[in-house]
Amino acid sequence: EGGELLVESTFTDTGGMRIEIPTAGGGYIEAAAEAVALAAEAEDAVAAVRAAAVEAQMAALAAAAEDADEDAAAASEVATAEWAEAQAEAVAAQAEAEDAEANRLAEAATVTVSADGTQQFINDANGFTATAITSDTGVLITMDAEPLQAALENLTEGEIQPVLAVDGVDLVASWTADGEVALFNTDGSDALDADGEPYTVDDLVAMRLIFSLR
Repeated sequence: EGGELLVESTFTDTGGMRIEIPTAGGGYIEAAAEAVALAAEAEDAVAAVRAAAVEAQMAALAAAAEDADEDAAAASEVATAEWAEAQAEAVAAQAEAEDAEANRLAEAATVTVSADGTQQFINDANGFTATAITSDTGVLITMDAEPLQAALENLTEGEIQPVLAVDGVDLVASWTADGEVALFNTDGSDALDADGEPYTVDDLVAMRLIFSLR
């Protein structure tokens, strides 16, 4: 849109979908181009290893023949050395390709959706992760503490949000007039942990989206 790449999506090997959303003002396109180029170079390097392996094996067979001379033995040594060199170059090329792929991913948020659409795995450009699992009754969204806190701060006063504590207890979060998140049990009573201490936002690991029964 307007010459800018907004979303790039591809199919995964398992039939799901991988969606990448480049960060605004980032270098995703350049990083992606470099990743593609270095991935191709790594493939070529691996192919070169296979070819060098065949040459080394053929040379070794020739050197082992009864009528082999010193030239055949020398050729075998050269072919073996070239094979080892090709292997080293392939390892280096693969490492560069992996680094380039990591740089590409650092320039985008990534969402991977399972083939049946019930699972989504999210990584943002800041390194935060989240997992959304859909069932017949709703969606459980597990995320890191900082984005979870930010999500709860989007609540309006009096609005409630079902959440899950680290010990597996279902709670309800609400934004109060004091500008803080309050936590309650699902029956509205004060939320206390097994030690009798009030739950805090730091104890939360997920939010629940519950489908309407209507």
